Amino acid sequence: MIMATIPYQLLFWLSLGVFSEYESGLTLQVWEIRRPIEFLAEIGPGQTPNIDRKVDHVDFSNSSEFGAPNDYFYVEISGNIRIENPGLYEFSLSSDDGSQLWINNKLVIDHDGTHAAEPMMGSISMDTGSHAMLITMFENAGEEVLRLKWKKPGDVGFTLVPSEVFTTQKGVTRVVSPGSKKYLDGREFLQAGNGLVLDKVHPGWTVDRLRPDGFEPSVGGMAFLPDGRLLLSTFTPNNNGVLRSKTNGSLWVIDGLVDGTWKDAVVDKIDDGFHDPCGVVVVDGDIFVAHREGIDRLWDVDGDGDFESREVFAEPWLGDNYHHFSFGLVEHDEWIYGTISTAIYFNNTIQADRVEGSVVSMNGPNPPNRGTVYRIHSKTREVEFIAGGFRTPNGVGVGNDGDIYVSDNQGAWLPTSKLVHVRPGEFYGHYNGLASSKRYPNGGYRSRYLRNGESPPAVWLPQNEISNSPTTPLEINKGPFAGQFYLSELTMGGIRRVQLEEVDGEMQGVVFRFTQGLESGVNRLIWGPDGCLYAGGTGSSGNWSWNDTRFGLQRLRPTEEEVFEIHSVHVQPDGFEIKFTKPVDAAWLSNPHHYQLRQWRYHATAQYGGPKRHEQRLVATQAHASADRRSVRLSVPGLREGSVVHFRMDPQTVRGEELWSKEAWYTLNRIPGSSPAVEVDLTALPSVDSFDHGDVRLEAVFTTTNGKTPKVAFQSSYLLPPVPVTGGSSVQHHLQAIFRAARFDPEGRMLTPAKIDEVKLNGEIVCSGLVFEKPNVNSRISSPYGPLSFSEEDGVSTQLLKCYVLNDEIEMPAVDGLRVLVFSKTETFRHDSIPDGHACMERLATQGGFSTTSSEDSAIFNSNDLAKFDAVIFMNTTGDVLNESQQSAFQSWYRSGGAFVGVHAASDTEHEWEWFGQLVGARFRCHPAVQPARVVVMNHDHPATAHLNSTWVRTDEWYDFKADGPHDGCNCLLRVDENTYSGGQTGPWHPVAWSHEFDGGRSFYTALGHTKATFSEAAFEQHLLGGLAWAASISQQNQP
Repeated sequence: MIMATIPYQLLFWLSLGVFSEYESGLTLQVWEIRRPIEFLAEIGPGQTPNIDRKVDHVDFSNSSEFGAPNDYFYVEISGNIRIENPGLYEFSLSSDDGSQLWINNKLVIDHDGTHAAEPMMGSISMDTGSHAMLITMFENAGEEVLRLKWKKPGDVGFTLVPSEVFTTQKGVTRVVSPGSKKYLDGREFLQAGNGLVLDKVHPGWTVDRLRPDGFEPSVGGMAFLPDGRLLLSTFTPNNNGVLRSKTNGSLWVIDGLVDGTWKDAVVDKIDDGFHDPCGVVVVDGDIFVAHREGIDRLWDVDGDGDFESREVFAEPWLGDNYHHFSFGLVEHDEWIYGTISTAIYFNNTIQADRVEGSVVSMNGPNPPNRGTVYRIHSKTREVEFIAGGFRTPNGVGVGNDGDIYVSDNQGAWLPTSKLVHVRPGEFYGHYNGLASSKRYPNGGYRSRYLRNGESPPAVWLPQNEISNSPTTPLEINKGPFAGQFYLSELTMGGIRRVQLEEVDGEMQGVVFRFTQGLESGVNRLIWGPDGCLYAGGTGSSGNWSWNDTRFGLQRLRPTEEEVFEIHSVHVQPDGFEIKFTKPVDAAWLSNPHHYQLRQWRYHATAQYGGPKRHEQRLVATQAHASADRRSVRLSVPGLREGSVVHFRMDPQTVRGEELWSKEAWYTLNRIPGSSPAVEVDLTALPSVDSFDHGDVRLEAVFTTTNGKTPKVAFQSSYLLPPVPVTGGSSVQHHLQAIFRAARFDPEGRMLTPAKIDEVKLNGEIVCSGLVFEKPNVNSRISSPYGPLSFSEEDGVSTQLLKCYVLNDEIEMPAVDGLRVLVFSKTETFRHDSIPDGHACMERLATQGGFSTTSSEDSAIFNSNDLAKFDAVIFMNTTGDVLNESQQSAFQSWYRSGGAFVGVHAASDTEHEWEWFGQLVGARFRCHPAVQPARVVVMNHDHPATAHLNSTWVRTDEWYDFKADGPHDGCNCLLRVDENTYSGGQTGPWHPVAWSHEFDGGRSFYTALGHTKATFSEAAFEQHLLGGLAWAASISQQNQP
């Protein structure tokens, strides 16, 4: 037998035990700041990195090696450096820009500031062993370089520090999130409770220590026994991807806490041998413990309080992954409620389970029923899986009315964390991974209830702002916030407060900060028999903790102090009502400029986390204070259903008291009185272009004399089934059908097929759950639905055909920070709507966070002035408005990546300048009188049209163009149907809006915009803003 020789150095380090929890390499974390940086500072608390991965050494020469954008990011590289020979070690740190080297918490090299990649030296004496090392660095602009060299005792020159001397924590689950992060260098106004997490305990509460000396519980579950003793389940969380066979959980009771202090506490272990016990509940004196394999029951036979009897109560699920937790538990009407999480797969887990195929964002295969909310009867053991589509639902609560609430954590298919109001049979968005493995050779099991379509959460919890790892939702039973909820938070620490309301059948609401100042991240939160809150904490390695804490047990005791807070936010048909706990000066309340509002949406993908989408600034136009000065009604135009609305305000009470926390996040699922979907009237149209995104609902009203329905198609294979119809002559029927689009993972594999949810005829369901398993092939279809058409046969007469677009996810490019010139000089006809056009752009600029300059002075078209703008809008210009030198300057500016937008009469400008005609795309020829017409959307995959229905009926001056419209290469977005107005001379193909990339820049043109009323239409405003955003998306890349 041949025995491999272990190197002496490896034997040496094994003898020190340094490899037990560590592996070779360092941890690289990158936070995107997305603005200029001049010096090193701290990242704001609770900010998850954009990049988190293991690297071999410190030798980076460009941004791609960091995995970061070219500029404006912050870096931390951490781990240990192993020293074999003691002595003085010299280091050389090269960076572009600033950097520091810390060893054993001592600053060895301070190389801060903006500078080129040049070395800085430092030295430190180190003994044999492992030494903690941290490198911090920021990148402003220019090159991206970071390199660490050393000179060991006795060496002549510096060499790159080799990878074999570095170690970092082994097998860490690396949690990341997209978006820009908060950097505390003083350039932004950030303070505790106003842009940052709170930094102390809520002034209406005091915090009591509960842990006796030496007791360090990592709490998985909490409950009170009937005799007032506190029951805890504890375990050490595993963050390294290893499925442990050895149990790690215990059960404890603590006596003497309710009427005493930590000094009176008597701690007893009553049982152990549990795998990750993440929930306990007491029902009729019996203890129920949720752990990896199921639920155990313990009971006290002789009444001595020892709970000496134990049984396996139920094993309704499998747990075969280190991330298979069983969370809970709560009881309501003898039912026990809990949740079970889904698998995480990475590196060693993938190798150990021999996973084949793609594992996207650590979302690996699962056994049946993972990612569900369940309930089990405490007497009969009957099990019901209530709802599905959860990822890591580490918190379940049941309200006094029996409604179920579950928190879920950001990750794959979760762009950010959320709180869900659970309804039976619903699916809440997480698609379990389908890769095959040794356990699941045919692939993992799909999420339960996924064919029912995705339901929205009650509250989104924006990552890095309000919550990163929500845990227990707990209803508030008394006091000014009765009926609201507390929501504990693990990795961002503290507790939040949530207020919910039902609007048009949909639960939604707002989240506020409540308190920080606790000894650990909060995993479990319960009410005690004394009316106090009891908080149990836990944590693990990596960023699975709050400030690297691992355990905690505290009591929050209410005081009599009334604190000035936002009490609640309620949506209104035209805005919001905000209520406060104390009176505010009426003049302050009545000033709409005192309220900063933004809104954005989230869109779930298979990627880990997700960015804000369609983000824009909102402007409150009116503010009406109540008579008691405790509330205000805000009118807020431009609100969008399906958005998160962020509030920021800084009022004081009439006595000068500061607001405890100055922000709130409202999830706007429904606006009262609004239609839950946008409506398209397709009467008398033989067909309409495809719906390329999302789900649709069809409605048809028809009469029949032969028992047939109109044939409706959404692809050659997506057909409505035959529906038998009875009735005599001229009998009118109402048909409804809901279609769900197929869902695919990033590699094009079908997660859920297209389906018909249901078909109703005259209010009765005649078909449901019809699945199109293989619509052509088992892959993505470029247009999920289309063309939509129907045919009338044998006397069938259709009076109405409508479609409702249920889901729209076309992304709007960012417009924040754009500098826009709005130019409206005229030499021939002058439109009286020009002032309205300028006012429209000013409104959009205020909402979108960009700036506009209005001008009719052609002299601004010179190289120096044009360099100040990212985009130029020709707003109803006419005639020859630029001389030759101005034309040359404009052409040079545009060719360097400029953005051009032409509105209406811009095509009636500069007829003798050939290049300008190519830029606009067509030249005006003539027009009939102003009149209404039907506009048909030709392309929904564009920011200028994504918000529109398939047709758009509006009044305008309908231009005809020379050469039959835009030249080749233009992307037609809208066309006008000449059959719906008189005087059109172009024919069936009559484009009225288009975009194209031309001569180094981007150009968008819309022929709409003649009337004054046009510029106050919300749909037109979004059309114009979308065109600007698309055109300027190239110029933003070139901003200095």
